[in-house]
Amino acid sequence: FTYLPETFTDEEFLGEAVNPENLTLEHFEELSERSLASAISNTVITDDFFKEALLFSGDETYSRAIGNLFLEPFELDNTDKFFTFHKNALMEILKGNKKRNDRYYLTEGDFYLAREKRPYLIVGATILRLGNDTHNTRKIHCEYTPLYTGIRSFFDRAGRSGKQIGGGYVETFAYDSRNPSEQQRTDGRWKVKVGRRRYRFTLSDMIGSSGAAPREILDKLLLKNIGFPEFHHWPISDIGKIDEEEYAHGDGGHLENLGIMPLLTRKVKNIIVFINGKTPFNADEGQYSGSIRALFEPVDDFEIQDILKGQQKFDVNIVFEEKKLETLLDAFKERQSKGETLIHWDEYEVKQNDNYKIRPYTARICWIYNDKVENWNKKLGQSNDLGVKKIFESQEFSNFSHYRTFLQNPPKIIDLSKRQVSALSHLSCWNVCQYADKIKKYFQL
Repeated sequence: FTYLPETFTDEEFLGEAVNPENLTLEHFEELSERSLASAISNTVITDDFFKEALLFSGDETYSRAIGNLFLEPFELDNTDKFFTFHKNALMEILKGNKKRNDRYYLTEGDFYLAREKRPYLIVGATILRLGNDTHNTRKIHCEYTPLYTGIRSFFDRAGRSGKQIGGGYVETFAYDSRNPSEQQRTDGRWKVKVGRRRYRFTLSDMIGSSGAAPREILDKLLLKNIGFPEFHHWPISDIGKIDEEEYAHGDGGHLENLGIMPLLTRKVKNIIVFINGKTPFNADEGQYSGSIRALFEPVDDFEIQDILKGQQKFDVNIVFEEKKLETLLDAFKERQSKGETLIHWDEYEVKQNDNYKIRPYTARICWIYNDKVENWNKKLGQSNDLGVKKIFESQEFSNFSHYRTFLQNPPKIIDLSKRQVSALSHLSCWNVCQYADKIKKYFQL
């Protein structure tokens, strides 16, 4: 959405918003080839993965396969292109990378620019250091943004051979680079010269590593060098004195699955959190997304917790007062009893968290939990298209709206049908639209 070319309209990309009582079978089965829903419903990851493996793409294999599926339909899959946010940032980059006597130099054609008036994108990934002694350094949060990328917090001796990790950001086009040299400090920033790699850090790298959900399990099984993302990283401390190392970069959900930490780090005052997962909500039986609970209290049965045995309780993600968890769950329970969308807004005192460099402040948060909504189902039943009712009674929708990440439609590993994608998109859209005015009022917009 952020980088969507001007040749694609938002209406084409997002599709039409239709209330449940007006949905027909055509809405579920006919998707525009220029829509995100169409790209999602045409994912056969194994084919693209093996194609890239045969091209000897190395640790770029998975990222390029993901790029082929989700970026190519929107003309954003060029792996020779970096990316940045706006024209001013691009001009600054080019000013520091003129041809001069260098063999390599940059031009405007080397970059994707974000579309005007688009939101600032922050994508989460996780550097995996599963062999480390302390559980707070086994997984390290990494941020990708259009302007800068890296690890905000400093982790001493968390890397290979006791090397440091993190401590700040580099401009995104320079991530995954070789050792810096010729450093110069001006206006609180370091200007350095970095070694060029075979590959450039691209949009495919960003979505590929942030979507590398199998990475943690594969590392645990010692299955390495099979095409999953690895990027060179050097710490923003003692620049030039500590050699870069190549580390596994996996899904941000290996550590924090809601994407809330970068917002709290930046003291964002109004936040909407979409809790999209495979776990239905049933608070009476203690069944709900573990990603929520970990924000309020230590956990030991966390769905995205470190898979190593014998570790202490997971407390790295605590940012809110424990008493507020029960209030949130009770609100969801009440909504559920009325057949409503699981939505709740409240004010939170954010606690200090050194792992993410979060400092105390007050935030207003709206939570929306992906779950079945009885009121939506009732309205869907009012549709005059009998085919709509039949597909929701079929095996294809037996676990709607909680699709599996893998093997939802076996034997295909990652694949959703057009109807499954459409149904979830319409429900999610309706959930927000029903409460749009109340959300705006609460956030004082």
